[in-house]
Amino acid sequence: MFKKLPSNSEKILNEILASDNPTNMLAEHLNEYTTNQQYQKYSELCSILEDLEEQGYISINLWADNVPWSMTIHNSARTYYQQQESTSRAHPSKTSLLKKYDFITTLVANHTAIISNLTPILKILKTISNFLKS
Repeated sequence: MFKKLPSNSEKILNEILASDNPTNMLAEHLNEYTTNQQYQKYSELCSILEDLEEQGYISINLWADNVPWSMTIHNSARTYYQQQESTSRAHPSKTSLLKKYDFITTLVANHTAIISNLTPILKILKTISNFLKS
């Protein structure tokens, strides 16, 4: 079953998919973070990669010197946005359902207002009709 990724995971997945050499790209990021002592970013990226692995989008087959050396990009990663689109069509969001509900509520309220405004006019027309009949 499709599960939407957090935005930071989507960003990394996009970079992986767009890269000609994703293992090299990831190694460059991780090496840059350690060189610049940005250990928080290093840890965050490793955590995102772990999540992408757990959800079946990638497999890191081999690590060397604390960077990915070999990885597999699964079809679920390549079709992530297609899956997301078909899921959103199959299961409308609460927001879109609320918008439809609001539209219907407004429509009913407007019809009620129109009918209540017509009531005095209908009474006048009935009075005129009765007058003309007599």
